[in-house]
Amino acid sequence: MRKKQLIIMFLIIFAFAFTKVDAATCSNLTDLKTEASLIEVNYELVKPHAGDNGDMEESLYGYDLYISNVSDNFEIRIGGIYYSSKDAKNGTLYLKEALQYGGYTTTVEVYGTEKSGCKDYKIRGISVKLPRYNRFSEYEECIGHTAEYPICYPDANTEKYYDETFKEEVSKQAIKYEEKQKKKNKKENNNTKKKNVFELYLDNAGITVPITILIVVVIAGIIYKVIVDDKKKVKIDLGVKKNVKKRRK
Repeated sequence: MRKKQLIIMFLIIFAFAFTKVDAATCSNLTDLKTEASLIEVNYELVKPHAGDNGDMEESLYGYDLYISNVSDNFEIRIGGIYYSSKDAKNGTLYLKEALQYGGYTTTVEVYGTEKSGCKDYKIRGISVKLPRYNRFSEYEECIGHTAEYPICYPDANTEKYYDETFKEEVSKQAIKYEEKQKKKNKKENNNTKKKNVFELYLDNAGITVPITILIVVVIAGIIYKVIVDDKKKVKIDLGVKKNVKKRRK
């Protein structure tokens, strides 16, 4: 039992000592982080090109990466692949088709080199969001409609579509969009007509307002006359009933 305790204590002391030594080897971490903050990552779309069998239906697209300000203090790691300043030209790494497809976020990791004094220390992580590319967005059916038909959106996920199925789907969406536009236009026309009538009324306020007042006065007068006549009729009816009762007596 005592032997096991000694082994455990030894492992703890060893791990602690290793950590202290490791930290001491990276005393300039702050300076490295400042330098690493200058590293920039840009990308450029590589449009689809035929696959190995020459079939465009299986075409691929990807992204070239351009990583600038990479000094010999840093090592760049992307998806388990390591790049050093030796791979760079004038401090910039040119990575052709380093990443395939899009619609996801990847991380470009910056680690210290042996020369930096912080070997294998992760200095910085740079998130890169790669947009999805929709090859159909450049088809004739989509020209002028990339903001109208969902299947034509530049970043639409159309991996399940082939040329024939795309044509079927874009036709359906075109019909649906036209119907929606007709309803929208009809509603706008009705609103415009109502607005035009109101504007016409205001434009001719010198005539329309007095006429409106006159109509209101006439209607009010008619209503008043009807009410007064009704009251008179009620009084007459009551007087007749009283006279009839007196005669009977």
